[in-house]
Amino acid sequence: MDQVPLISFVICSRNDDYVDGMLVRQQAALDILADQLNEFEIPAEIIFVDWNSPKDRPGLLQALKWPISGQFVSSRVIVVNNEIHRRFLHSEYLGMHAALGLNVGIRRAEGQFILPKSADTFYSDEVVQYLGSANLRGKYFYRCERCDVPSSILTLTEKGR
Repeated sequence: MDQVPLISFVICSRNDDYVDGMLVRQQAALDILADQLNEFEIPAEIIFVDWNSPKDRPGLLQALKWPISGQFVSSRVIVVNNEIHRRFLHSEYLGMHAALGLNVGIRRAEGQFILPKSADTFYSDEVVQYLGSANLRGKYFYRCERCDVPSSILTLTEKGR
């Protein structure tokens, strides 16, 4: 990507399958978001913070397919290893500090706007188009309603939308 991103999508996760099929869900969400951003020509970056992935599994950089690159979208993975994780309170009870992980990504984001995102969530085309419409204004907080969908949505083909 040759331009400064309009939006930085920041995601904190790890490869531990804490939800059944989480890796598949993350991959689908990543692919769909990248397709939408490219289709609507929205300059964006997707930052994945891989927080304390278990030692017996590959990290997200290896576990996910990274087709994301091109004229409008760039992506990167920031790895927070176990040594850093252990510095934080209650690290022995929590495998991931999601809020801290989002902060790691936000501090390194280059976009004009920053959107923290759950790893397995999807946005409608209308929401993504709005985000790229240049109607966003600084010092505002934007939110949208969440709608849960059945996991069978992952079996859809043709861009998954």
